[in-house]
Amino acid sequence: MTKGLTRYCWLVRGPHVEKQLVDYLTNDLLILGIPKKLVQLIGVTMAGSKATVRVDNQYASMFPTTNGVRQGDALSPVLFDLVLEAILQKMNITGRHIGTKSTQILTYADDVAIMSRSKNALKDTLFNTEKEAKRRGHLVNENKTKYMQVARAVLNDEHLCCGKYKFEHVKEFAYLGSQMNQTNSISSEIQARNLSGNRCYYAYGKLMKSRPLNRSSKFKIYKSLIRPVMTYGCEAWTLTRRYEQQLRISERRILRRIFGPVQNEDGSWRIRMNYELNELIENPDVVRFIKSTRIAWLGHMMQMDDKRTPKKILEWKPTGTRIGGRPRKRWIVDIEEDMQIIGIKGWRKQCKERAEWKRITEKAKNYRGL
Repeated sequence: MTKGLTRYCWLVRGPHVEKQLVDYLTNDLLILGIPKKLVQLIGVTMAGSKATVRVDNQYASMFPTTNGVRQGDALSPVLFDLVLEAILQKMNITGRHIGTKSTQILTYADDVAIMSRSKNALKDTLFNTEKEAKRRGHLVNENKTKYMQVARAVLNDEHLCCGKYKFEHVKEFAYLGSQMNQTNSISSEIQARNLSGNRCYYAYGKLMKSRPLNRSSKFKIYKSLIRPVMTYGCEAWTLTRRYEQQLRISERRILRRIFGPVQNEDGSWRIRMNYELNELIENPDVVRFIKSTRIAWLGHMMQMDDKRTPKKILEWKPTGTRIGGRPRKRWIVDIEEDMQIIGIKGWRKQCKERAEWKRITEKAKNYRGL
């Protein structure tokens, strides 16, 4: 079945002063468990609000605000998130599992992703979501909404037409800071992370080239400011030898700039060897850091409640048969291979003990064989 993933970006219009939209907002807040007293206070703050425009230090005449909340009001993002949550609860889609349902909606602030097994199911969900949102004064931003098919072999690159909307078909796009692509490969994500790490290094170029700042301080800047940019979202990565090599090359390029070249006995200069860099840093390289972070995230998921989405996805056993060709390495299999290398057995029992799992994470971080 074709999987569709559509990104939503909304035009925040806020609650209108018209009675119908105010009633929708009030009902949504009450359904979500907001105390009636607070709901009434919100209505009072927005009722009868007026605004003015300042031009050359002179104010124009006052006019009533008939759309949204006061400019700069802290209620705006809060009300938006609450209304969006009410819309999803109204559709009875929140909490669904893509493994057992035809549609899954994932939300974070104003970023909404609709995942569906078929194009028709995707259109139906999008239509119902837009219908409920319009009743509350929200509109879909057609220019910022993208459509992407996720499959090894994409059949076509047609745009998605849904009612009056026509959403652009893309091969990849950025969602919550990570690169998503139609083949579900992390190669583009790792390349983007390496480029971001280089840009971050050059952003702190003056500090890295400063003579009064010693190498130890520069290395701390790398660990605290640059490496987090390079490894953003690495908890979900499945690494291959090629990806590991790319990450190590990118890190060594930065480390050689920090520690500088080595002078030979004859007075010539050369770049530092890989083993020399490893001796200097005395810390886990970027690959071991990623692998230890993945192990820590695995333990965190295993300690979650069974109703949490990450735990459901981790324990999910897909049905059906795999397509022809070499199967891709699964995330959990990659981590289990790492734990076999460092000599960890029975990890499902050990992950329940936080102190023991922390010890395993630290062992992986400093294990030279990874």
